[in-house]
Parts: sequence; C-alpha cells; structure tokens
Amino acid sequence: MLEQMVKEAVSHIPVPRDGRDYDPEVLQKAVNDAVANIPQPADGKSLTPDDV
Repeated sequence: MLEQMVKEAVSHIPVPRDGRDYDPEVLQKAVNDAVANIPQPADGKSLTPDDV
C-alpha cells in the first residue's frame, strides 16, 4: 500500500529536460540577489561569528 502511494506521488513529478528544468535568468537573479545581501567588509574590522 505504501509503495503504491509513493509510486503514485512520484509519477506526478515532472521529468527533467536536460538543462531546461530552470530558467537561467531567474537563477542568475537569485544568485546576484544573494551575493548582494552579503555584508560589505569594513576596513580594519574582522568578521566574527556574530556577523554571520
């Protein structure tokens, strides 16, 4: 019973399409946004665990 439920659930997952399962522009924007949110270092100040 559980095996059948898992097979049914997995059958609804779309099959990847060789590099076409994401939009490269959306990924690039997400990476750029994440990098932009990294705090800029201040001259003469060390990074501490509290900063992370």
